Amino acid sequence: MALTKEFKDAVQKGDKLGTKIMIKDIMIIDPSLKDYDEMIRYAEENMSDLYDIHDGEVLKNDPLDWTEDYLDEQMVVLIGNFSKKRLALLKKIVQKLYYKPQPKQVVKSSYSSGSSRKYASDPAEWSTKKKVGVALAVTGGVIAVAGIGTANLLTTAGGLGIGAIGAGVIISDKER
Repeated sequence: MALTKEFKDAVQKGDKLGTKIMIKDIMIIDPSLKDYDEMIRYAEENMSDLYDIHDGEVLKNDPLDWTEDYLDEQMVVLIGNFSKKRLALLKKIVQKLYYKPQPKQVVKSSYSSGSSRKYASDPAEWSTKKKVGVALAVTGGVIAVAGIGTANLLTTAGGLGIGAIGAGVIISDKER
């Protein structure tokens, strides 16, 4: 599933930014990291210059320091410094914050005459569509902030556009 046509095209064209963003986003979309492992393996096999040398930042290795804010901060920095060391840390943080292995359950059939709608607030319960929407919205926000920080109107506008698409996907998601 992870190796979409868009991802393969980005890797084959040498689009480092697009490749990095898709690899970064898949960690949040699939915190089991199965799709991440498949994507990173493909990118490593096909892009000789995928990784950056670590920028020397001292990373927080204590799980007690791993918060969503720290994860967001490191996800932003990852785009500019795509180092193996930072990726390894992000994988651990994502797994700690979001990965909840689902116990195997026996499915029972039952009939309900009323309709009830469940609203999932836990990211582990979100639909794939909602996870993609959140990833797009976050990525768009990050790109827009980067554009504002560098006074690049095109980057800012692109980030806002991606964020808006993500918001639209989230809003349009109809949970079961």
